[in-house]
Amino acid sequence: MRTSLWSRAAGIASSFMGLSLLAAIPAGAQFRMCPESPQAGDFTVDVLANRADDLLDEPMHLDFDKTAPGGPDVYFIERAGKVRRIRTATHRVETLGSVNTRATSEIGLLGIALDPEFASNRRLFLYYSSPADSNFMRLSRFTLAGDSLDPKSEKVLLRVPYPGEWYTGGPLLFAPDGNLFVAIGYGMGVGAAAGGKVSADTRDLRGKILRIRPTEAGGYSIPAGNLFPEDRYPSGPGARTRPEIYAMGVKNPFSLGYDPRTSRVAWADMGPDGTIYKPDEQNLASAPGNFGYPYFLGENKPLEAGLGQDPAHPKADWAGNAGLAELPSAQPASLALAQNAPITGSIFRVSALSPGQSSLPTGYDGLWFTTDFNTGRIDTLSLTTEGKVKGSGTFLSNYKLDGPTDLRIGPEGALYVVAYAGWFASTAKTAIVRVRLKDPCVGTTAVAAPRPRALPKGLRVRMSAAGLLAAPGVEDARMRDVTGKVRDGYREVR
Repeated sequence: MRTSLWSRAAGIASSFMGLSLLAAIPAGAQFRMCPESPQAGDFTVDVLANRADDLLDEPMHLDFDKTAPGGPDVYFIERAGKVRRIRTATHRVETLGSVNTRATSEIGLLGIALDPEFASNRRLFLYYSSPADSNFMRLSRFTLAGDSLDPKSEKVLLRVPYPGEWYTGGPLLFAPDGNLFVAIGYGMGVGAAAGGKVSADTRDLRGKILRIRPTEAGGYSIPAGNLFPEDRYPSGPGARTRPEIYAMGVKNPFSLGYDPRTSRVAWADMGPDGTIYKPDEQNLASAPGNFGYPYFLGENKPLEAGLGQDPAHPKADWAGNAGLAELPSAQPASLALAQNAPITGSIFRVSALSPGQSSLPTGYDGLWFTTDFNTGRIDTLSLTTEGKVKGSGTFLSNYKLDGPTDLRIGPEGALYVVAYAGWFASTAKTAIVRVRLKDPCVGTTAVAAPRPRALPKGLRVRMSAAGLLAAPGVEDARMRDVTGKVRDGYREVR
């Protein structure tokens, strides 16, 4: 069985001649092994929703219901307030309802995340600006009643003072452990002098990545492992820190990603400013920290506000600071980029996929997928075990996206992209697309027991473990015989 060969799975997935494939494939199902060196022709781009047919209007971010029959179903938001769903099995696009939002400048409905128990509790979380809550952004929980968003179900978890309407951030992401990441931009005009210093204010939630745990009652608790733990930094009136903060010193974190194997969180920081140094950033953090802004960017190089500052001992040196005067050491970016508009995705991990099949080649395991609003190119970053970027490549070099604002890896391993394709308005190219292998490749979920079968005498079979998809938590996907010896070659039935 070569990696490019299609077969019938009956009997083959169980055993040949005492060889046990690490797979559990239903009898009669078709399958193939994942290609070792995928080419552009191995992939297809499915348009799940577009402007012409579905009247998309500034789509921003998306999330998945991985339990949907024939799914995953895609839930997405539009900046003017609509919450919508794509029935992936049928490509049917539905509007579930809307929130009353103030969509001016860069604010509006900006973030969505489905509750980890969405299949049973039908709850989702939205980050948006409400006309009833002037100069604030809300993080709220809503519940679906049937297939409709129930406005009366709103539980406001968090109100973030937000007098500005630019550099908003806004994406949401649930980690597998149930903690919710909330990415918030500094929310003012361009430059540190116009308000960017709030990113270095440990008492202000702007310019931060928050990490909280929603509660059943509609509030939230603080998980262990944030930047300012309450046993060291008391909270409450007069406190100089906020326990919700996981990362500070960020600018405009417009997208979030995650590594399900290492629990590292990723974000892209877009919108360079200053005159002496203008990088954008991709960040992948394995621990809470200060990422430098407005004093340092990129490889800890100073901006105007950081001249004379030491990145190992930065100080909040302005009169309006309500937080700590001495700040945590500044962390360099995982990747400093030329001035563009980066969007992060997640790290592709075979072990995190739904059992059975992968919609991307398993050889991509461990790659960090990213894109850029301006160039539309999808890139991959390879990482060291410590999470440092060691190399880069281009995915589907012949394909460009139109103004992507979100890049997510679905539970089955396909790439889902929001192509905003406009500037404060949608265009004919606005779409939500899925990128996947034309033919999903086989995944492994169990070790099949050897079972004798009647096979033609003289049959030669090529058995290879190349491209096998490891089961969750399984690192070794080689093929072994019943004695445990690794086997990968021709074997003749006599």
